Amino acid sequence: MQEKLTYERLSDLDILTPQVLNVIRAGVFQIRQIDGKIKQDLPPGMEADMPWIFVPGEDERNCRLWSQVYLPYYHIVPRGCFNCWKVVFRPRTLKELFTVRKLQKKLGLHGKCGMELRRGSTFKGLWVAFWYAPLSGGLEWAKELHKQVERAVQHELGMQNRVILKRACTEMEDMIGPSEKWFFPEVQHTVEDYLNSIWEVEKESLEQPDFLKIHIFRRWIEYAWENRDPSVEEFVESLATAFGVVPTSRFETGSGTKPEQSTVPCEDKGLRPSLQGLSDYL
Repeated sequence: MQEKLTYERLSDLDILTPQVLNVIRAGVFQIRQIDGKIKQDLPPGMEADMPWIFVPGEDERNCRLWSQVYLPYYHIVPRGCFNCWKVVFRPRTLKELFTVRKLQKKLGLHGKCGMELRRGSTFKGLWVAFWYAPLSGGLEWAKELHKQVERAVQHELGMQNRVILKRACTEMEDMIGPSEKWFFPEVQHTVEDYLNSIWEVEKESLEQPDFLKIHIFRRWIEYAWENRDPSVEEFVESLATAFGVVPTSRFETGSGTKPEQSTVPCEDKGLRPSLQGLSDYL
């Protein structure tokens, strides 16, 4: 029996919700005539306002599509997220974050670290680092990854904040509920297959260029300063130059005292790019 063309059926098949139309109009995604897909042209991880530094790795995730399209626009937890395990560590200070960045580069395991910009109901700190277990490895492989990362973090930073193993994204649990209670209805397989035939987003597996990493490092330091991170001054030569902070003038009240007069030299150093001393971080 041939199905009728009805408003209700079209509504079930229409994926261009108002939110999706907004991101298409904004140029974040484009509808491509060549293959009829909705495509993101900017490679993930290459955005100038990216808070993360990545350690690229090959895995089956398509996080940009799953967490930034399927979850907010269609309210589904994709199949891959049910098998997504990650190791999480939260550095307490900017100094620890830079230590973790060097550690992630040294280990060479797929992950990222950077600024915690999510504004949830519970404050979890300014910084966070992730290591991702392959989806095909299951929980057992993830437990081994957790042990490896935990040993490495304790060696570099000692005993402090916990290294934990968690499932999927916090944003998904906030919207859907605790991951231990998730279930995958059969009808969602059909919905996800339909969406997969239309949406196409590159995976976050690209190596970021050094100039972008340098920009992100600078934003880390600015974020640390804005949020009163106690270790920020270790990464700033001059607070006056970096943030316009000058010492407050204090004057003695005794008779005959005069404020000292001095001039602040203005030295034009010019732009002299050098990556010396940054190789451990880049």
